Amino acid sequence: MNRASKNHNKKLLAKYIIGFLLISVVLLLFYNSKIAEGDLALAKNTSTMKATPNQIYPTRQNILQDSFIHNLVFNEEVKEENMLQNELWKEIEETPMKIAISPLTKTEPKKFLNKQKTKSASNDKNLVRLKSPSTKAQKVVYLTFDDGPSISSAKTLELLKKYHAKATFFMLEPNIKKYPKIVKQMVRDGNSIGSHGVTHDIHKIYRSPNAFVKEMSQTSKTLKKITGVNSQLIRVPYGSVPYMKPAFRKASDLEGFIMWDWDIDSDDWQTTKGEYVWKIKNQVENCSGTRPLVILMHEKTTTFKYLEKVLQYFQQKGYKMEAISPNLQPVQFKYR
Repeated sequence: MNRASKNHNKKLLAKYIIGFLLISVVLLLFYNSKIAEGDLALAKNTSTMKATPNQIYPTRQNILQDSFIHNLVFNEEVKEENMLQNELWKEIEETPMKIAISPLTKTEPKKFLNKQKTKSASNDKNLVRLKSPSTKAQKVVYLTFDDGPSISSAKTLELLKKYHAKATFFMLEPNIKKYPKIVKQMVRDGNSIGSHGVTHDIHKIYRSPNAFVKEMSQTSKTLKKITGVNSQLIRVPYGSVPYMKPAFRKASDLEGFIMWDWDIDSDDWQTTKGEYVWKIKNQVENCSGTRPLVILMHEKTTTFKYLEKVLQYFQQKGYKMEAISPNLQPVQFKYR
């Protein structure tokens, strides 16, 4: 009896267990089918929907909705901007001539930085780029021509214009009267004019201080009559040494003449194939100091033929070719 009862109980427990397992399997199958249906519907909806940029890349507004993230990002940006501005101000202070900002306010560096990032700083109206000033003084050379004017003077003037050069012409009265239009053109072009006498004859002009003054005064008056310029500039024939003795110098000073010699002699009067160009270059290269150079040339056809080489040389060397003015300290040979 007891044994039969125990067997019955075991069979009943087994039925319960089997029933529970069957119910569990049914429930599991039902749940999986619902999940599959949901996944299929989601897949269909996803395949027919276009993604927007905001869904792919969250916008700044989406991110900043979280107050903690907002504060973190904002603080980092402020730090970065302050660092960039400090670097920019440091660069401006170290190189003050690199950029000029007007008006100079704290907002300007940010503008400059933004323009630099977009590579369009040159379009910022508040920025002006300045070139650094040159620390070297401008080198000056005075080109001077004696004995003119001549048939080649007009072409000489054209060549001077081409190279933005000015010169000084010490002229003889007979030639001035022969080419008055050329003399006027010399003045119009901004060149300087001066007297070289009348005869260019040692025995006549240096016969006496009075003879010297007479020739120079006569030529100066002719220049004034033709051009209206009262020039006191003179160059004595063959240079002031040895002919301009103390008595001659005193007479010249009393008349108010400003006598100019030279420090570079081209010797162009005795060469015909441009050798004088080499002589000028050689003397310039051997000159010491930074004093202005006074070049002696003559108004000859052979001088004009190679004159452009001289102008090119001084231009390439960075010299400014200017005309002599009355307020300059004249270059004169030292009288012994």
